[in-house]
Amino acid sequence: MTKKNVTHRDLKLENILVNANMDIKLTDFGFATYSADQLSAYGGTASYMAPEVHERKKYDGNASDVFSLGVILFLLVIGNFPFP
Repeated sequence: MTKKNVTHRDLKLENILVNANMDIKLTDFGFATYSADQLSAYGGTASYMAPEVHERKKYDGNASDVFSLGVILFLLVIGNFPFP
């Protein structure tokens, strides 16, 4: 999503749709924002959030989305969240 500097900020399994052709669509852009600078807004789903968002520090929105994608991949492979 960095091409347009848009950060989703709520990537999770529930916001990913797959159709019969295996096309992937993202949904629920309620927390989405332009992320040219550091962000400080707290939002999203706690189980998928990067540590700096939990700690309410300034964070890079794109890096936060990449962290959420890592959690999603972990869930798909292992079947549990990586953190208790």
